[in-house]
Amino acid sequence: MVSYRKDTTPFIPPLLRGNMLLFLILSVISSISLGQDYNHITYKEKEYFFEANFNDSTFIGSLTISMNKAKIYDTTFEYDKITAISGHDLEGNGKREYLIDYYTGGAHCCTMMMVGLIKNDKLSFTDSIFWGNSGYEVSDLDGDGTKEIVGTGDMFAYAFTNYAQSFEPIAIYKYNYGKLRFANADFENVVEKDIRELKESLKEYTDKGFECPASDSEDTFNTDAGAVKALLAPIVWDYASIDRADEGYALIDKVYKCMDKKKFGNILRNEFKIK
Repeated sequence: MVSYRKDTTPFIPPLLRGNMLLFLILSVISSISLGQDYNHITYKEKEYFFEANFNDSTFIGSLTISMNKAKIYDTTFEYDKITAISGHDLEGNGKREYLIDYYTGGAHCCTMMMVGLIKNDKLSFTDSIFWGNSGYEVSDLDGDGTKEIVGTGDMFAYAFTNYAQSFEPIAIYKYNYGKLRFANADFENVVEKDIRELKESLKEYTDKGFECPASDSEDTFNTDAGAVKALLAPIVWDYASIDRADEGYALIDKVYKCMDKKKFGNILRNEFKIK
């Protein structure tokens, strides 16, 4: 079973995962075209009004929540910028949870999603996910009335090749009794779909062939061999997250014939704890 690490910005569709630069460019274009100002975020739901601000000069952010124009929550913080606020009934029980995204800034980092509840007109945070460079969307994957948080993990960014060619495995969470639970194993069909999409990208290299390093110690960063490893790693991770790690390692044996294959497998098993 994979040991998922929480050190894993909007959800990145699978077709864009291997080209983060393109995704970032499209995000900027989209934000400009929509006139979105990430220094001032508001969200209104029934009687509650959320307002987040960020000052680029002082690097001070703030969040206030008002109920019928009366302030019930007010805080300031340094450096982090709130980029999104949304409300969801994650458990399907008629109660709302609020997802608040904090962004630290920088080209590739980092987003923290906080889960908040308002009870007796007071906000409290119950759990969080550190998404890093990746992100999420909220969806009812199985139509049972509860919502899943579906994102990707960025643990392989820069691990085997450059950032633009690094791919990300799927990461599904469920929220129960105030806590987030990693739930890939509950949605095997969704994970299998992600594996198929990653394999399609892998096929571009395996069909044409790729050059292997001359020795098991040669650096494969920014090479086709490195790009292949950057696809195989999230595939293995996906398989392990549904208790089928052996299938992932069998795929490595089948398609990666390079001298550093054993070293690559040991990195996945020992450094990334994929077993």
